[in-house]
Amino acid sequence: MVEWLAIWGVTQAAEFAFGSIMQELAKEGAKEYGKEFFKNSLAKVLRLPEKDAQKEAYGKALKAFLEIFQQQLEMADVSDDEIKEYEKPLKIFIQNETVKPILGDAFAIDCQVLDTFTLAQTWQNLNLLSLPPQFNWEKLGKFYLRKVKEIIDNSDKLTAIFSVQSRHEDTTNLQEIAGVKKDYDLDNYAKGLKDEYGHLKLECLDTTTYEQIKLWKMFVPQKVKRCKQFIPQLYEYPKEILQDLLNRGEITQAELEEAELERKRKDYFKERLYPVLDIVNSPNHKKTVFLGDPGAGKSSLLQFLALNWAEKEPGDRAPFPLPLLIELRIYARDKEENKCKDFLEFFHQGNLFCHLNQLSLHYKLKKGQVIALFDGLDEVFEPKLRQEILTDIKRFSIDYPQVQIVVTSRWLGYKAEELSHAGFEHFMLQDLDKDSDRRFYSTVA
Repeated sequence: MVEWLAIWGVTQAAEFAFGSIMQELAKEGAKEYGKEFFKNSLAKVLRLPEKDAQKEAYGKALKAFLEIFQQQLEMADVSDDEIKEYEKPLKIFIQNETVKPILGDAFAIDCQVLDTFTLAQTWQNLNLLSLPPQFNWEKLGKFYLRKVKEIIDNSDKLTAIFSVQSRHEDTTNLQEIAGVKKDYDLDNYAKGLKDEYGHLKLECLDTTTYEQIKLWKMFVPQKVKRCKQFIPQLYEYPKEILQDLLNRGEITQAELEEAELERKRKDYFKERLYPVLDIVNSPNHKKTVFLGDPGAGKSSLLQFLALNWAEKEPGDRAPFPLPLLIELRIYARDKEENKCKDFLEFFHQGNLFCHLNQLSLHYKLKKGQVIALFDGLDEVFEPKLRQEILTDIKRFSIDYPQVQIVVTSRWLGYKAEELSHAGFEHFMLQDLDKDSDRRFYSTVA
């Protein structure tokens, strides 16, 4: 046991709080740990490593993980005595069958980002000792990946087995040539969301109080009604208004057929009302479109969803999906100017407040650790370009089937056949009722 502790670099130094965990791991009873630890990454090495090489690799990696974990606690001003209380939870955590292969993934040749989303969720699901809000899983993952690369690069034996150094350097060089950002910072992204969307835009209010009005704090969730037909307002408006819409070419004669209109009107009014957040938060509604009048709160809804994530402390937001808020009018302009060809490239180099590494983002999307918020389809006025964006949204939903997608648009002129055929459900945002109105005005008053 002492021999392995020395190889791993574990000493009795007081600054390392979790040495006892490594001591347990060094015992003969932990000899099978590497089998689960490397079950994903071993498939990508040149040859199977010897048992001793495996043990050296996972031991050094786990020591690095525990050290970085401790550093995160110290940075959150957790006292030495309180840090010791995390010893037992960490033993449970690193033995978990979900956690072991994620930590081992850092040895894979093509690993660009650690699955800290699942690590944070697992810690939460195991009901382990609460972590301080400042505890940053994303940074822990970045530092751990960097340390594992160093462990491999500094060992001839491990470099020969995993063949990472040259492949990793080649990949990095190719990415730099292609202009791919080498890293992304979710703290900066959260700050950008708050700066860009955090304030309520009500120009009619006294500007001296403008900075004090936070959208995230005053948002009043609407209710929605499922619309199996795609223009439910047609079933609510008087005939003279419908005739005016017909004269302007905004609806067709077929949509005004009296018998059909009356039937659809009755069906629509029978639909029950749902709180909009119940729909968004339900796993049964993975792909939704929210329609509404101008000023109905479509953009505010998506901004609230993004801010709800951004306003959390780093440790609290780690188990929640990353909100990708995309204003489609900006995306359309960038696409038309050939600045991007798809949504990943848009986040990589588009007209945004914060860029995200597209390789890391692709990884999160494949894992379903993202909620995509596409705002304002109606604000893409050019029909051909709007059609291209509809195709992009459909392709995105096919490429990333585990990702939750929310689209917003005005109802007038919206044609839902394409997204409906792609499995999207449609809901109409309702006007605020009297109670909701009172809640809104008491908040901004």
